[in-house]
Amino acid sequence: MNDISLYEKIPEIENSYPIKIRMYEADTLSPHWHEHLEMLYILNGGANIRCNSESFEVQSGETAVINRNELHSFTSQSPMKYLCIIINPSFFSYVKFDTLILKSVIPRDEYVHSYFSEIYRAYSEYQRGDDMSILGYTYCLMSHLIKNYTLAELTEPEYKSRMTRLNKINSFTDYIHEHYNEPLSTAALAEHFYISKSHLCRIFKDATGKTPVQYLNEFRIKKACVLLSGTNERISDIAAKTGFESLYYFDRIFKKQVGVSPLNFKKFR
Repeated sequence: MNDISLYEKIPEIENSYPIKIRMYEADTLSPHWHEHLEMLYILNGGANIRCNSESFEVQSGETAVINRNELHSFTSQSPMKYLCIIINPSFFSYVKFDTLILKSVIPRDEYVHSYFSEIYRAYSEYQRGDDMSILGYTYCLMSHLIKNYTLAELTEPEYKSRMTRLNKINSFTDYIHEHYNEPLSTAALAEHFYISKSHLCRIFKDATGKTPVQYLNEFRIKKACVLLSGTNERISDIAAKTGFESLYYFDRIFKKQVGVSPLNFKKFR
């Protein structure tokens, strides 16, 4: 079962229109997944993007493609400005696409640039009928990408294997999210899933780029930031509530991830 805490809800798509279009500027994107195809057209800056076990660099003028059901995230040294288009699987109801894997990075391409520009123009300067224009431009964009940037076409067994692997990783992260505030170690996680510590660490890091402990600590610190910002609880209580048995260790991990101490973070919130 996919990890609901990593699942991103897409409001426009949930309301039946199959495409979400947005302009963003950000330097990080937390790991998450969805069954939709996602494309990021980079307008300014660049980032390191991770999709499942692969990581790649994208720069201005290039397009990052996140294929369906890929656990993905990105980090950048400074805020990256990009146009994001997310496409519901229903968009492909009448064409063959389910088993196609597009290349992760689309180089500068005048056709891609043109289609993205027209899609965003129709979205931002909306006039009657532009909902159909957006669908048309998006079909043209996808046709161009499929013809020129298809990486592979999966067989049915390969597709099932891909989904099995994602579900396994989601099971790990789901367990961490449910038990983060309890004493939790790599050994305990491995024992729960009846696999060896070394195997768990290998497949977890391949998928997320982090060890289970790194991922657990990052999740705990995010929860701690919420409590520090929204409550008047003592820092020692927040540390304990988010699974840190040692206040010293909590302070050290918090500084490493956030850049300031929990006390200073709380003062300026």
